[in-house]
Amino acid sequence: MSRKVREITFPDGQTHKVEELTFETISEPWTEYKLSDGTILKMKIIGLKAFRVLYPDGKPAYNNEGDPFIIMRHNVQVSASEEDEEDLV
Repeated sequence: MSRKVREITFPDGQTHKVEELTFETISEPWTEYKLSDGTILKMKIIGLKAFRVLYPDGKPAYNNEGDPFIIMRHNVQVSASEEDEEDLV
């Protein structure tokens, strides 16, 4: 499979080459919070696209800790309810 390399613009205005990575979703659990008013808030992050940032020579870039520099486009889903589902059973 060929590499999908493109340029993206970072929030600071600089452009960088990135390689689009494919991925398999292993788990997308909901995180649940009970707010002070009794509302149950559920949130989960959905990964959309993953990119490995590349140095100008095309080699993978790493952060200051030596980890691969990966960017993940994502969506956050939020659900709120006034009662805990367990209370309805």
